[in-house]
Amino acid sequence: MLQPRSDRLPVAAVAVATSVVTALLGVPLLAAIAIGAGIMVASILAALTAHVRWTVIAIRVRSEARDVTGPLLGLLVGLAVLAASGSVAAALAAAVAVVALKIATAVVLRPAGPPRPRLLPGSAAAGWLERAERAVDGIGRIAPGRESSLAERFSQTREGARETVVLIRRLASHELIVSQVVAGIDPRMAEELHRLERERADAATSEMDEEIGRAIQAVRDQLAARERLVSTDRTLIARMRSAALGLEGLVARLGEIAVLAEGGASATANARVDELADELDALRTGLTEADTLARVTVHELRPANSLTEGIK
Repeated sequence: MLQPRSDRLPVAAVAVATSVVTALLGVPLLAAIAIGAGIMVASILAALTAHVRWTVIAIRVRSEARDVTGPLLGLLVGLAVLAASGSVAAALAAAVAVVALKIATAVVLRPAGPPRPRLLPGSAAAGWLERAERAVDGIGRIAPGRESSLAERFSQTREGARETVVLIRRLASHELIVSQVVAGIDPRMAEELHRLERERADAATSEMDEEIGRAIQAVRDQLAARERLVSTDRTLIARMRSAALGLEGLVARLGEIAVLAEGGASATANARVDELADELDALRTGLTEADTLARVTVHELRPANSLTEGIK
């Protein structure tokens, strides 16, 4: 909301008076009018700024700053500028500008959220994602009284919870790809390895021994890749589980804080909200790290675009 009309009228009077006085002092008429208009614009911007949710913006900036793609892109642009101009200062300025532009664009033009992966019903990933989403819905329904000073703090906590579930969806997308690749690797390859090793022991010629050796190495590579993917899948599920349980814990604790606030224990309620904010930040940090590691793992795997659906 802008300032009430009663608050804006004195500002308008000051702006008009300033324009008249500056015109009488010999300032060109257009310049005097521009000065008065500038006072009105500054007043309106100040009123709008008071309603900006700075903490929410800070959460989004922090989330985007953790994304390694921005610094990597800035590094590449900086190196290109350095190679073209030979100026270290220009290269640093270009790198910083690229990172700042990416963060600003992501914050201002932030999408509603990533696509929701089509997880297999009944799977561990689907279960934890659903629980996390239900917890965020529950957090959104908890609020202190309208007159409580905690209203904005609760709003910030809800925004942090939404940011957390966005990261959980990203992990779920990675888990979907990893689990499908794991399912495509025959777990009976270990039996095949034992059979090839027996054949190699009975090989009649060096050529046959060499050929079987190549087959054995190929099977070992597949088994090693499968073990790495299984480990990654378990790690992703574990991170999703921890985050979902953390969000579920927030529901009960926020409800308790709302009761404290209604009872007049504002100081205690504020301290508890601060604790929750720190825990949410720690959750997002862990999920961001897992997301970065998972991207490296699935980089060469097929994209999940055909496996996702829009969020309803």
